[in-house]
Amino acid sequence: MIPKTPHDLKVELLKAAIDSLSIPPGIYDKAVERYKSVTAFLEKPGTRVAAWNPSQFVQGSAALGLAVRPLGKDDFDFDVSCEVTPPAHLTSNQVRKEVEARLREDANYARMLNTSKMRCLRLDYAESEKFHLDIVVGRIARWLSRTGTAVQIPDKAAEQWVGSDPRSYIEWFKVRQKVTEYASALNSFSNVKKADVAPAPEQPEANEKMPLQWVIQAMKRHRDLSFQGQMSADAPISIIITTLAAKAYQGERDILESLKNITARMLNQFDDGAGRSVVLNPILSSENFADKWPLKPHRRRAFFEWHEAFARDVQALLIADKLVSISGALEKLVGDAAKGAAFAAHASAIKTMQDSKTLGVTSAFATLGSTIAGARPMPAHTNFGRNVL
Repeated sequence: MIPKTPHDLKVELLKAAIDSLSIPPGIYDKAVERYKSVTAFLEKPGTRVAAWNPSQFVQGSAALGLAVRPLGKDDFDFDVSCEVTPPAHLTSNQVRKEVEARLREDANYARMLNTSKMRCLRLDYAESEKFHLDIVVGRIARWLSRTGTAVQIPDKAAEQWVGSDPRSYIEWFKVRQKVTEYASALNSFSNVKKADVAPAPEQPEANEKMPLQWVIQAMKRHRDLSFQGQMSADAPISIIITTLAAKAYQGERDILESLKNITARMLNQFDDGAGRSVVLNPILSSENFADKWPLKPHRRRAFFEWHEAFARDVQALLIADKLVSISGALEKLVGDAAKGAAFAAHASAIKTMQDSKTLGVTSAFATLGSTIAGARPMPAHTNFGRNVL
């Protein structure tokens, strides 16, 4: 459908821009295949890791429908949780090392293995694959949360177990993104089920995404644009942005309204009130997603500086009413490449309607519209300036 107002145009362009940054279906399907292969390898009977009853599932941005193409490269993050029940006397690093040793038993995995990450084991696939798997090893610790799905994950730097609950966080987010429909279910996570190998969730189509998902993806892209090169180490982490935005969402149906209101409410969602330094896992209060801020206060400052810039750029898009100003505001939010993809998609839609003679001009404000709605048909365009009859 061709937008009839500046508001509609901004919505369509913003969605098209963000959609161009999402995981392409072919790449996601390949990542799912690799995920299945890794889980099968870790669960192969007769190995020590298999004796720990591993249970795998997809977590993070891929599970939430929030993945955004990394700036300047094509490899997406595909986060996998591997929950195990190791002997109680093993330390966090020992458990991590055991899973690492198992992966090294396969020549391909040994070649791809990256152990530099603090809380995960990364498998860097070939450049042509355009993704990598981050495997977070978790020790089942159901007693930590009321949901009964909590785990402890190894922190390589601290050399200790750290509590988390990724299964129920996913369910919490699903409720938040449909808050108007499921407000009564906010605390109903006790029935989250465990599967030995949970199937990877399908990535939502553009017409299936909720406003909250569009907004968070816009935030993550703007964050990436704001922190490039050496500055990337100080970029606000996705889980903080996601949690604050999800808490700020109040069920707005319109994407621009959601963008405006979530941005305005985010700074009121910290769990220490005016201190604005604590972002607790809404499912597990012992987990503070901003736990690095006291040790690295410059990261806290970086968050608020980013939010201020994002709010300013959101406002520019909201007040833009001409094509030039809309284009400039969109570029600041999502970057030149995504903006270009959005305008290309818009132009393609117009050309398709024009060629099929379903594009017309309404008389009131000379805006584009469908001939089905009574607009006067526009002639098809040719490269030689002639009308095609």
